[in-house]
Parts: sequence; structure tokens; C-alpha cells
Amino acid sequence: MKYILTIFLLAISLAAYSTDQIDDTLDVDGADFDIEEFPLFMYPKFDEVKKALTKSSCSGSWRGYKASWYVRKNELWLSQIRDDPCNKQGAYLDLDEIFGEASLIEGVFASWVSGQLSYRIGPKYQAAGFKYFEFDAVVYELENGIIKDRTIRRIRVNRD
Repeated sequence: MKYILTIFLLAISLAAYSTDQIDDTLDVDGADFDIEEFPLFMYPKFDEVKKALTKSSCSGSWRGYKASWYVRKNELWLSQIRDDPCNKQGAYLDLDEIFGEASLIEGVFASWVSGQLSYRIGPKYQAAGFKYFEFDAVVYELENGIIKDRTIRRIRVNRD
């Protein structure tokens, strides 16, 4: 009996899943989308952002913040950073204190962001056994905050 119980408990533990995280959002022409990447991590002085954050109050925000971004004239802008988004009382960080002169009324031009930025435009397709999932996404190619290309493609995320 102990042997069967041990196998049963082991099988259940292998099927454990992590908490979904609170994503950053991207405003494109007035519509908000959850983005798959974390462009604020690329900020050269990210330690300044971390110092301004309080401890997250839930496992759904291991980063401790939620950043809001928008696209304007083929440029990526950071509009706000919400501290501890799990907490309804979570405050917004003062971008002037973190970014100084780079912060304008409309936010901060994200000149530090290069690479891909994507957002899902359709449902997630889950593979049998949860080995991976796929979805269609809009993918921006950025260079120093400027959008150089925009494509739609299928993205596959492996879970192993």
C-alpha cells in the first residue's frame, strides 16, 4: 500500500504548475495587449527601478511591478510603472525620480530596448501533456526603441 501511495503522490507532484504572472501591457492605437517580454529589464540602470519597488504581495508578480508601454510614431514609450500590482493600493512609481531628464509628460522614450517585443493576438493552443503551447502574435523588431519591422507569426513556448 505504501508503494502505491508513493507512486500516486509522485505522479501528482509532477503535474504541478506555476502561478501565471501579471504581464506588462502595450497600448497600440488605444487597445491594450499583454506582452510576452519584460523590456524594463533591459534598462541599464534597472537597479534604480528595483530600489523604488516594495516587496510584492503575491506569487503572481515575482518582478514586483507592472509596466505599461505604448507605441507612438514607430517608437516604444514607457508610460507608467505600478509597484506591487497584486495590491489594490499599489502606487505608481515617479518616472522623474528614476529616469530624470529622460522622463517627459507622456512618459519615457525606451531607447534602451532592442530586440523583439510581441503580443498575442489569438488563443493559446495547448499541446497534449502540456509540453508546449503556441499562439499567433504580432512581433516588433526594435533597435534603440525604434520599431524597424512588424510581423505576425506563430510562437511556440516549450515547458520543459
